[in-house]
Amino acid sequence: FPSHDTDHFVKEDLKVKHYYRYADDILVLGESKAELHELLYRMRNRLFYEYKLDLKYWQIFDIKERPLDYVGYIFHRTHTKVRTKIKKNFAKRRHKKASVAAYMGMLKYCDSRNLVNKILNKNNYAKKRNNSS
Repeated sequence: FPSHDTDHFVKEDLKVKHYYRYADDILVLGESKAELHELLYRMRNRLFYEYKLDLKYWQIFDIKERPLDYVGYIFHRTHTKVRTKIKKNFAKRRHKKASVAAYMGMLKYCDSRNLVNKILNKNNYAKKRNNSS
C-alpha cells in the first residue's frame, strides 16, 4: 500500500481535513454522504490507476446514527468501548501477566473500568453470585 503518497494525495490534493490512517485502516470524516462518495471515487481511481490496488472494504454512513468501529474501539457519541472480540480474548488470557499488561495498555484509552474489574475479579464475581442464591 503506497501509504505515504496516498496520505499526501488525500490531505494536500483533495484537502481532506479529517483523514486518519493506522496501517491499512483508513477513516475519513466529512460533512455529507455526497462529499464522502466523491472522495471515495477519487481515492479508488488513484489507487487503481497508479498502483493497481482497490479498497477492499468501505462504508459511508452518518455517525449520528450508529457508533464508529475503528482500530479495535467502538466510538459512541458519549463514550468509547473496546470490540467484543478483544473483551473475550482478554478474559481468556487474564491469567498471563504479559497479556494483562498488553490489554491494560489498550484499555486505558476507552471506558473500561467495569470491564477490567469484571474480568480480573472473575473468580470472586462468580463466588459472590453463587453464594447469594
